[in-house]
Amino acid sequence: MLTLLGAAPLAAGTMLAASGSAQAGTDSARPGAPEALLPGGEFDRYLARLAAQDEFSGTVVLRQRKRTLLRRSHGFANLRCSIPNEPDTVFCTASITKLFTQAAIAQLIEQDKVASDGTVGTYLDGFPPEIADVVTVEQLLTHTSGIGRPANQMVEIPGSDEWDGLDEILAGTLDYIRGLPLNFPPGSQYEYSNDGYTVLGGIVDQVCEELSYHDYIRQHVFRPFGMTNSDFYTAAQWGDIRRRLARPHAQDGTGQWVDIGDVSNSYLGTPAGGAFADAQDLVRFVEKTFDDTERHVHGGAPGLSTDLIWFTESSVLAVILSNYDHAAQPVVTKLQELVK
Repeated sequence: MLTLLGAAPLAAGTMLAASGSAQAGTDSARPGAPEALLPGGEFDRYLARLAAQDEFSGTVVLRQRKRTLLRRSHGFANLRCSIPNEPDTVFCTASITKLFTQAAIAQLIEQDKVASDGTVGTYLDGFPPEIADVVTVEQLLTHTSGIGRPANQMVEIPGSDEWDGLDEILAGTLDYIRGLPLNFPPGSQYEYSNDGYTVLGGIVDQVCEELSYHDYIRQHVFRPFGMTNSDFYTAAQWGDIRRRLARPHAQDGTGQWVDIGDVSNSYLGTPAGGAFADAQDLVRFVEKTFDDTERHVHGGAPGLSTDLIWFTESSVLAVILSNYDHAAQPVVTKLQELVK
C-alpha cells in the first residue's frame, strides 16, 4: 500500500479571526533537533507574530523521527462564539482527504477487489463508453484521466443545495460527472481533478457493497490508523458549537475575517475533500504511510488552508491546519526556509 500511495501525486491540492492565545503543548524534543523549530525558536516566534497580526488561525505540529518538536494553536475555531483553537480542534482537511481515498483504493487493490488498470465501467454504471471503457483507476489516482470539471472551474452543481446527507452528496455528484465530456484523451496529460477522486470514491462505494464510501473510510482507514477524532460531517453538524470543529473564515471587503460556513459547505464529505481531522490524527496517518519520498500535500477551499510536508533529509514532518483563507502558505514558506 505504501508504494501505491507514493505513486499518486497530490501536491496541487485545490478542492474543493482574531488571534487568541497560543495553546502550547510540546513533547520533549529529540536531541539534535533543528533549534529554529523548537519552542521559542525562530519558527515559533514567526507563527506567534502571524497570529498576533491576525494572519493565522489554526494548529501547527512539527515532528522529527516520531517525536514532537512543537505544537501550537492560535486564533479561534469559532470567532462569533469566541471558541479558541486548541490542539484537539478538528479541521476540515479539504483535499488532504484524497489521501484517505487513495488509501482505500490501495487496500482494495491489495485485496484484488480493484485493479489499477481496471476501467471505470468495470465498477460503475452509467458512464459513456469513451470513459467507461478507457479511463483506468490508475489514471484517476494520478490526475491523468481527463474526467470532470477543471479544478479552477468547480462551479456549484445545480440542485446540490437540496441534497441531504453524505450518501446523497456522493451519488448526486457522480450523476453530474457522468454527464460531463472528457477534457482530454485519458492518459495524454496531467490535470488536477477533484471529480476524478469522487469517481474513485464511487468505486469504493460500489465494490464494498456492505459499506458506504464514508463508512469504509471510517472502519478501514480512520480506525486502524488510530485516527480517533477523524470523521465526515454534514453542514448542519459543522455548525453545532458543541463539537470541536473549526469554522471556516474568509476576509470581507474591509479585511475583516467573517465566518463563511453557511455558504462554504458544498464540498463537505466528498472523496475529493471534506473529511475532518485534528492535527494528531494526521500525524498518525502520515507516520504510518509516507515513505522516503519527500512529500508536500496541501488543500484549500473557501475559509480553509491545510498542508502536510514531509522533509525526508531532516526527517521533519509538518502538519498545518488553518480555518483562515490561504493562511497556511506563508507558514509553509517559512518552514521551507528553515528546514534544510
